[in-house]
Amino acid sequence: MALYDDIRQLMNFPDIIKLMEDATAQKRPAVEPLQCALLAVFGPKQIMPHNTRKEIGRIAEDIMLARGYEKREKPQKVQVVGHVFKRATVYCKPKP
Repeated sequence: MALYDDIRQLMNFPDIIKLMEDATAQKRPAVEPLQCALLAVFGPKQIMPHNTRKEIGRIAEDIMLARGYEKREKPQKVQVVGHVFKRATVYCKPKP
């Protein structure tokens, strides 16, 4: 559980949130630009297990929904940048 708390703390840094919002603005999965940072900080043994990657997705969802984004219907293929995620959720700002 401490690992997930540490991941949540990292993902709530303003610079990381900015990366997620920038990816979203480009219609890319929010977690896509985080792969290298997650691997650098926590290492592949901690990041690569399926349950950890699922939790990263849940943390990203919490962050993005709290900022007023909505989930798009289908997960999108992640560009290979660290090989952590194959598919991930794309978010969008609701139209006024």
